Amino acid sequence: MKRYKGAIFITLVAICFLLVLVLQLNAEPQKTLEPGEKISVVLYGDGAERWSSFDQGLRQACNELGLSKPAITLAGENDPEEQVRLLQREINSGAKGLIVAASNSEFLREYLQTNELKIPVVWVETGIEENKPGITASNTQMAETLAKQIAQSGVTTVALLQNNLQRQSVQQRYNAFCATMQRQGVEVVVWPINDSANASTAYVAKTAAAGGAGTLVALDNETLEAAANGVQALAKVRLYGIGTSDKVVKSLDNGTLSGLCFQNEFTIAYLGTMQLAKQMGIKKVPVFTNEIEHYYVEKQDMYKPEMERILFPITQ
Repeated sequence: MKRYKGAIFITLVAICFLLVLVLQLNAEPQKTLEPGEKISVVLYGDGAERWSSFDQGLRQACNELGLSKPAITLAGENDPEEQVRLLQREINSGAKGLIVAASNSEFLREYLQTNELKIPVVWVETGIEENKPGITASNTQMAETLAKQIAQSGVTTVALLQNNLQRQSVQQRYNAFCATMQRQGVEVVVWPINDSANASTAYVAKTAAAGGAGTLVALDNETLEAAANGVQALAKVRLYGIGTSDKVVKSLDNGTLSGLCFQNEFTIAYLGTMQLAKQMGIKKVPVFTNEIEHYYVEKQDMYKPEMERILFPITQ
């Protein structure tokens, strides 16, 4: 009986100790941003609609953290010097943390070897090197998924639109796509295209109309948008790709796009913001996995509840 009472006493003491510990942790002072301080988001592209799903995830995280949602600042798709200027501008104007999608991974990697940003940085969508890959779905797995789906359609040759290989994410997709297609016995004809969206659209339309390929593939959002504009009047051309923007989703809905592989950019932004908050000490943040899922969808499946929820996220 005494042993039993002793065990109860020890258990109660342990419980009390844990409760005190939890209260102490919750009472720990949390860093708050001073007036004029902020977090900043510097991405790339020609229009905010490219990042609409990302913006929703950013909003959700900021709401939960009690932060003012920053506006997304965009550098030109192929202007890494501009992106560097924007990063420094944001720091000079009071940013205490940065969320960045690299427009040119190699350029930024070389820049940061000699220039320290001196505030926490979270890389999203595409990083700058292997040990700083960015919060993103596996680019290799996305490309492999897309290649296998295309191969299942029975094609023997595809035209791959080669563009934006300066981004680590696109380079990884390119390598994985070509390797997977080779294993599947599908020939890949590479079409190097101009970085300009208008030039890309005209090139794709002219070449595809001339019978250059019956199946086109684009491995990044910007090239996929340009390709969709170029082939929308060509009924015999099937277009596949990787992307997430509103324009890309509309192309899937109207039948211009035959198949789409995409990652959950809502989650990328949400986790990126939470990770940045943790690095800055703004608030104690739960431990989240950085694993981002990817999906393959065709028009007939895009409005199924489980897929519609991801394609058209709503901030809670």
